[in-house]
Amino acid sequence: MNRGSITPPQLFWTALLTMLPTMIMLLPGELLRQGGRWAWWTPLVAAPPAAALAWAAGWLAAHDGDMVEHARRALGPIAGRLVLAATWAATGAYTIIIVREVGEGARATFVSGNVPLGALVLMVLLPAGILAWLGPVVIARVASLVAPLLTAAYLGGLVVALPVLHIIWALPLLPGDGRFATWPPLGIAWVWLVEPALVGVLVAHRLDPAARRRAGLVLAGVTITAAILLALGLWALVADFGPPRAAQLILPFQLFSEDLPYSPYLEHLDTLVMPIQMLSGLGKVGIFLWLQTRLAGGATVRCWAPAALVSESVAAGILGLVLFPNALAVDRSLYRLADFALPVLAGGILLPYLVGRAWRRTAP
Repeated sequence: MNRGSITPPQLFWTALLTMLPTMIMLLPGELLRQGGRWAWWTPLVAAPPAAALAWAAGWLAAHDGDMVEHARRALGPIAGRLVLAATWAATGAYTIIIVREVGEGARATFVSGNVPLGALVLMVLLPAGILAWLGPVVIARVASLVAPLLTAAYLGGLVVALPVLHIIWALPLLPGDGRFATWPPLGIAWVWLVEPALVGVLVAHRLDPAARRRAGLVLAGVTITAAILLALGLWALVADFGPPRAAQLILPFQLFSEDLPYSPYLEHLDTLVMPIQMLSGLGKVGIFLWLQTRLAGGATVRCWAPAALVSESVAAGILGLVLFPNALAVDRSLYRLADFALPVLAGGILLPYLVGRAWRRTAP
């Protein structure tokens, strides 16, 4: 479990896996509601600053060390632990919503009977917790298998849909107003696009030499790639359902895939896509549980990793069920992340590195 290192392709797919399930399940509906018919421009506008953050985080972590060790060196044992604790709390808020998101996706996708949502969340947490316990190298290897499958299925669905899309509904291509570039849709997009930077600063100690040299470029590239994938998907949703109906849907890509017969043997595209999507959701939960456990170990004086992993998993499942009783509440939770957790997370990622470099410049 503790052997091996992460290569550049594995870093790319791991960072992409942190975004793919949210990109397909949670983001599209809220972006369409807030950004309007030109919401597919929002990720393209949000991508450049997010890619700059990802590049800076990857470059700094590759040169100065991973965030947990560097925060305590650069800020001191007390201030460093406070920054790590704040970042841990912000990551925990993400984890709660991600666990609940994947549970909602499982209920909407596979369950035809009255299965309690708590049982579905438990079924999500068990394999994800095992994946987190196995560590970042195993997570990266799993991501390099699952993420390409989901990306191929996602792009394949968009290609298959082209003959049945109503292109006129998605025209003109150039936006007629600036609603897509206001804070609500941009904040929602940045909630999701900041995730590769967090992965980069926390797995830096497990990167091989080639991945260290290219970490900044890899993380910036995956951020831009994800933004382009989401923009294509949002455009296809508008062209398929029309702007008013697309904005009313909670899980639009699920309905999008269900409406596309593409083979005499598989009646609907969701037969292929949804199992891969749920595997990706389990992978994302595993990644965030590991990230939170890693931060917990740095923020405390002494932390036994298995105990932290179990307690954080249980807390994420319980809080997700209590705080977000339905799918609409899960959707609205993105605004809380944008207003509170996102600034803390972005600041926590950069602060130790910037302070450490400023201190080195001023030191005699």
